[in-house]
This record gives sequence, structure tokens and C-alpha cells, in this order.
Amino acid sequence: PPWAGGCAPGDHEAPVITSPSAGQVAVLIPGVAPEEQEIPLAAEAPGRLSWFVDGAFLGTWPAEERVWWTPKAGEHTVVVQDEAGQEARLAFSVRRP
Repeated sequence: PPWAGGCAPGDHEAPVITSPSAGQVAVLIPGVAPEEQEIPLAAEAPGRLSWFVDGAFLGTWPAEERVWWTPKAGEHTVVVQDEAGQEARLAFSVRRP
């Protein structure tokens, strides 16, 4: 049978990461705990989104909810996956001054 409206493969666009930006460089502030310098993770997509940083699963939240990640110095890859399994990924970095 045909797919129900809105359910066929390719009917939904993949998520789009809106924070951080691709290639973004975040600089840790000396004397401030990393937990107080969290980086927001956000994406545009319907439904619930699963977030990963450097392959580590952070959790699943409603798409409209911003997720906060405690930064670590280095190069990082963030991946967001929607309920249909479509994903977006980008690289960003965190450095010390």
C-alpha cells in the first residue's frame, strides 16, 4: 500500500543545527568553571531530537528545547538525529586562551 501522508521516506527534511555554528571556536574563560560556560546545542526540526557530542549520547529532548553541553578543550563533532533517523553533524572547537 502507499505511504500515509507525511510518512513516506523523504517527506521530512533532516534537522538543521543552529547552535553551535559550523567551525565555531569557543574560548574558555580562565578562572570560570567549565560548568558555568556551557555551550548551547539547538536545531530546527519537528518532534524529539537525540544529541551526541564526540559519539557520546547526551539524551533526547523536544526539538524546541535547547540543550546545554559542558565544554572541554579540543576539536568536537556534534550530531543531532530526529525520530526518523535523519541527522545533521558539524565540527566546532573549544580552546583555552
